[in-house]
Amino acid sequence: MPKYHHGRYIPENPNKYKGDSNNIIYRSGYEKKAFLFCDRNPRVVRWNSEEVVIPYWHRATKKKRRYFTDLMIQYRHKDGSISNYICEIKPASQTVEPKPPRNPTAKAKARFLREMLTYTQNQDKWDAAREFAKKRGMEFLILSEKELGIKR
Repeated sequence: MPKYHHGRYIPENPNKYKGDSNNIIYRSGYEKKAFLFCDRNPRVVRWNSEEVVIPYWHRATKKKRRYFTDLMIQYRHKDGSISNYICEIKPASQTVEPKPPRNPTAKAKARFLREMLTYTQNQDKWDAAREFAKKRGMEFLILSEKELGIKR
């Protein structure tokens, strides 16, 4: 899979997409795979990408920001019940706290600091998303290559 894979997604079932089905952008191969699942799976009733916006507090900058969630999925289970999910799509490596470098060169320290900043920002977003979802009877999920069935 290419390191950075992006493009416009054209749905086979535009009637399932909640939002502008002519403006669906994927920013990774993982997102494209998730979009294909949503579009083609008959149990997915409705879905959208970056249409749900959640305000959150970014601890590092001490500013209120907006989080555009990767996916919202309305899913019909075998028993007929429906669940609503808000999803973030990330490589598993980006869902765990970075480890300090063993060899603390200036470059390694700078990389670690960038990774920690990203990690804490993601935690802030995801905490806000969990609360947002809970208040609306939804569930927040983080989908990595494991959940998407992608071999690395």
